[in-house]
Amino acid sequence: MELVTRETLIRRIRDGSDRAAWDEFCRLYQPLVRTYIRRFHVQDQDADDLVQDIFAGLQTHMARFELDHSRGKFRGWLRSFTDNRVRDWLRANRREKQRVARIAPDHLAEAFAETQADDDRRRLEWQRSVLDVVLRRVRQEFKNRAKVLACFEKTTLQNQPAKQVAAELGIDSVNTVYVYAHRVLQRARDLCLHYDEDLGQITEASP
Repeated sequence: MELVTRETLIRRIRDGSDRAAWDEFCRLYQPLVRTYIRRFHVQDQDADDLVQDIFAGLQTHMARFELDHSRGKFRGWLRSFTDNRVRDWLRANRREKQRVARIAPDHLAEAFAETQADDDRRRLEWQRSVLDVVLRRVRQEFKNRAKVLACFEKTTLQNQPAKQVAAELGIDSVNTVYVYAHRVLQRARDLCLHYDEDLGQITEASP
């Protein structure tokens, strides 16, 4: 099975025919895009429309996208892409009095005035997206090793005592529970690092 990194994911969505890759791309990046949009203080319905518009644009643009590590992370490029689309939307809607009433001009300046709280909130959303994608992948990879996966789920995600887990799953050794859990955890860590994240920082946000 091919390791789905940002690079392979982007490569797979270029031809537009790999629906699974596109679905994973959307699961990973839609929450992040939504946090970028929220900076502009648009209403929820407008934010929903903008997300759909941005990803429709991305689906076309990604066909010719080249990932250039020297220019920074993909998330930075995605933020610029999102900001440009939102600016275009604001310009188009400023002519309508109803729209102008809902989007105060000073909110535009506020949207680009970064605060630590805003940055932390966006990072948490991104981390949750990464963890969601990683856990889906891990659960798929270990679906035929139910006890191994269960040890990880129960001890790492649910914080159950290893002794309790061993008894529940019929495992003779508590050490075996730890070994099984670590095996899955290590795989999850490896996958997280491919998205520039440290699993140790985000397991508390697990679904």
